[in-house]
Amino acid sequence: MASTLSTRRLIGGSYTVDVTCGLVAHSDGLSSRIFRCPLSSSASFPFSPTTPSSSSYLPELSALGLAAERAGGVGGWICIKRVHTDDEPRPHSIRREVALLTTLSDDNIVPLLAAFLDTSDPFGEFIDLVMPLYAATLEDVLIEPSLLRLPSPACEGVQRAGESIQQLWQESPEGFAHSVAVQMLSGLAFLHGKEVAHRDVKPPNVLIAHTGAVRLCDLGTAFSASHCVDEGQKMVCQVGTGIFRAPELLFSPSHYDPYAIDVWAAAVTLAHFYTALIRIPTTRAKVAEVDERTSWQRAFDSNTTPPSPGSDELVFWEEEPPMPQQTASGYIRTPLFEPDRGDIGLAASIFSLLGLPTDAKHWPEAEHFHPPLHRLPFTPTRAKGISSALPLATDPNPLVEHLIIPALHLSASHRPTATQLLHSLQSQHTPRTLK
Repeated sequence: MASTLSTRRLIGGSYTVDVTCGLVAHSDGLSSRIFRCPLSSSASFPFSPTTPSSSSYLPELSALGLAAERAGGVGGWICIKRVHTDDEPRPHSIRREVALLTTLSDDNIVPLLAAFLDTSDPFGEFIDLVMPLYAATLEDVLIEPSLLRLPSPACEGVQRAGESIQQLWQESPEGFAHSVAVQMLSGLAFLHGKEVAHRDVKPPNVLIAHTGAVRLCDLGTAFSASHCVDEGQKMVCQVGTGIFRAPELLFSPSHYDPYAIDVWAAAVTLAHFYTALIRIPTTRAKVAEVDERTSWQRAFDSNTTPPSPGSDELVFWEEEPPMPQQTASGYIRTPLFEPDRGDIGLAASIFSLLGLPTDAKHWPEAEHFHPPLHRLPFTPTRAKGISSALPLATDPNPLVEHLIIPALHLSASHRPTATQLLHSLQSQHTPRTLK
């Protein structure tokens, strides 16, 4: 089961046992593939209270399996993140991730058990990161109907990753959300204290153990002050993912505060505990629309075929909106911001909730945007308020009041630090339940 190929060598971590057999596809990233690898013949996933104990491991794998379990991993498994080094778009760097995880150790950061460089492929080398396999991601949890006590769809007896840890929120969903928030902020505060910024905080990068422990993963685009070759070098803005990107990243500044974009992304991530959870339709609904064409246009459209490609003729047609992508639970979260219209659409969506100031004193960084604040192609608007987009939040709600609203400030200089938000949240009383 263990590989002895001379084309693989250890470049990180402390466990030299190289396991590459029996890999099962788990998920995919932008420049990586994630596999789970069984260490026991009785390994099963998703998590179950009857997961194999260390006594069922092969002798040469017991140390690796025990290390993964001690870190909160699902018994009988490890996780392997595989990256082809030639396929990494800037600023992705698996080597930087290995270097950071080798030196960083915290209860809320995923541990690196081992890292192997493989040169067996004549078309390019790849690196495998060996880590514990966790029961679920926050993305799995946020689409769980049991979190809001909604009916669970029939799924032919197949258990979902999020469903497998529902005992964590059965007593208090709001208490669970509070715990996730505290641990996320604790992990970010640790990273920021080491002058490291994650730069891609989002639900899939928040791992949740069956014990309730939370760990941040994927430092592939992380910023590290110690790895900056030239402090005057322009910072890469193509970091973060979709609606979790801070507004300053949308306007190509030459410099930005990488720690502040983590705070923004964490707040957007946690806000999705309170956005609507909706059932995905299984069939496309027919929407009645008013036909505004004239009688001659309707006659023309009903008696002709569409013109051939390249024709100068015009024809009326309706493009149906795409069906929502199916999920394991049959539910999706309503996104806090508009995700489907690129950076301009995202910016407009942010401004519709937070407003757009006209004076640079309210958003000083915007004077260095491309274009600067006074030339942005948006009409100044008043804020609707984040609370208007969080229908599931109780009133009052400590997580919304003491984390989400303060962190979602247009100006990075006005956002609290992760440490400040952590202290503020820890000082609050026991949370109320979700609606």
